[in-house]
Order: sequence, then C-alpha cells, then structure tokens
Amino acid sequence: MTERRWHREFTVDADADVVLALLRDPLRLPELHPLIDRVDVEPLRHKGDVTVLPFAIDEHIPLGPWRVKNRYRGEVHDVPGHPERSRQVGFSSPGVTVDVTWAVTPLSSSSSSSSSSSSCRAVQDVVITAPFWVAPFVFATAGRAHDRLVEALRQRLEAST
Repeated sequence: MTERRWHREFTVDADADVVLALLRDPLRLPELHPLIDRVDVEPLRHKGDVTVLPFAIDEHIPLGPWRVKNRYRGEVHDVPGHPERSRQVGFSSPGVTVDVTWAVTPLSSSSSSSSSSSSCRAVQDVVITAPFWVAPFVFATAGRAHDRLVEALRQRLEAST
C-alpha cells in the first residue's frame, strides 16, 4: 500500500457551527465534491463512544474521455472531546481508503461584538492509501477533487453570508 497526505487551511466568512454542520452532512457532498453524484445515508451507529453515520456514495471517476462509475462506503465520525472536528472515512475497491479530518475554529473578531458577521479557520487533513499499482491515478484524481471541494465549500459559505 502507498499513502499520500494533504493539508489545506483557509479562512471563510461564516460561523464555525454552520461550516461544521455542512461538513458533517454527507447528503451535501454532491453539491461540493466534483466526483460524487449521489449519497445514501444509513441509520446512526455507535462504535464505543463514537457516533458514526454510515453512507454509500455513487461517484464518477474521469478516465480519459470516459467517466467510470464507482460505488463505495463511507462514514462520518464524531471526534470525542473535540466538538470542533469532524472525520469522514471512505472505503473503495480495490483497497482504497480516504480519511478526511476537518477542524473548524472561530476566529476572534477585532470589530465590535455587536457585529453579526463571523469568520472561522477550516483545516482539512486528508490521508489516502491505495495499492501501489493504482496509487498515482488515485492520488492525482483525489487531489484535484479535494482542491475543488475546498473551493466549492468556500464559495458556498461566502455566498450565504
């Protein structure tokens, strides 16, 4: 197996709770992630002290002029003791795992406390593992998709403020 990591940080003019709610809702992924077409959510489960929301994703993967369909499983995890964090893990064939952790924290405002606008810092850490024979393709495709996801997230949040 081969592993690749990404780290992205950005500031957005939005309330941290609004950002986290959007990130924790897998049904919003088709609006943000360029490869995801559909998400089917299953009932909440508990793994020890962690609440897990399982889901299935239908995506299309660009392969030259074609779009290959793929269905894989994912989970949204609470991060105990860290309400400012969210974790999503996806499991796809042939042995690909995508592990995304978000940390969203409010920024202190230098303006008066009566201001209704707020901003926050969002940090995305992505770890992808894949078999060596598909790793270059998986890493390149996922890297571009996650860059576009971050940009779509920023645009969506700033348009709603």
